[in-house]
Amino acid sequence: TLLWLFWRLLLYWSRIKSM
Repeated sequence: TLLWLFWRLLLYWSRIKSM
């Protein structure tokens, strides 16, 4: 679902921000 994709994107973004 779209929500799942959104959640995945958020996780990736969080990881990039952590770097």
